[in-house]
Amino acid sequence: MPYAVRKPCPWKHGPRPCSRLIDSHEKYCAEHRKADDKLRPNSTDRGYGHKWRKLRLRILDRDGSICQHCVKETPSIYTPASHVDHRIPTQGPDDPNHWDESNLQSLCAKHHMEKTATQDGGFGNPKQAPQPLSKPVANRIYTSADFLRERAEMNRKAKAEEETEAK
Repeated sequence: MPYAVRKPCPWKHGPRPCSRLIDSHEKYCAEHRKADDKLRPNSTDRGYGHKWRKLRLRILDRDGSICQHCVKETPSIYTPASHVDHRIPTQGPDDPNHWDESNLQSLCAKHHMEKTATQDGGFGNPKQAPQPLSKPVANRIYTSADFLRERAEMNRKAKAEEETEAK
């Protein structure tokens, strides 16, 4: 099995760039991974402290702890919601929409991760215009493992199609 190509660590916050080589799936070398974690503000500084936790519980209670996307797409499916999401992304706790209850919705883990990855610029992706989320599946509770498994399967299929087209 061929080895993955290594790349230089892209850390640029010091006096000179890092020269260590890292595996292609890594973001930074071990030293700079720790430094990167320290650069990110904690949850309270990002607007998700005590006030947010109280609001989150209120929204989950308001929505009956049911994923609002699943209910909208298929009213007969009730997937438990564990996440509260901003319908319109905010710029943090100073943004008035951050605390607006009409801008908040309860989502299951699958739909929250999907929305974050495709629309909100999460996981290193660029922000995009809203797109429809995937359809819910009856009697199925999705976890982050399910989401990652589906994404890996999609990548495998795409790679297989590329290989067949190349032949």
